[in-house]
Amino acid sequence: MQLLHEMENPPRGDFVSPYDIASVYAGLGEKEQALAWINRADEARAVMIPFAGIDPLLNPLRAEPRFEAIVRRVGLPESPGANPVNNRVAASRTN
Repeated sequence: MQLLHEMENPPRGDFVSPYDIASVYAGLGEKEQALAWINRADEARAVMIPFAGIDPLLNPLRAEPRFEAIVRRVGLPESPGANPVNNRVAASRTN
């Protein structure tokens, strides 16, 4: 958690993307924090936000309506169908 604190409060002159912080929180299963940070990333027009719909680090957020709303608002393909890996896994389960 110390690392997260440092990411959220970087030293003057340093920058940590809110998208990266959202990814860490998503990986820790802290969905509320992850959603708050992915929303900040969207507002800040973070470079990685166009990949939110397919980024496997954000998989824990896929079922969250707020995450899907961000994906739609940004104009990205909706997940999980947008993720080619998920498509192959889903296809292999039906065969």
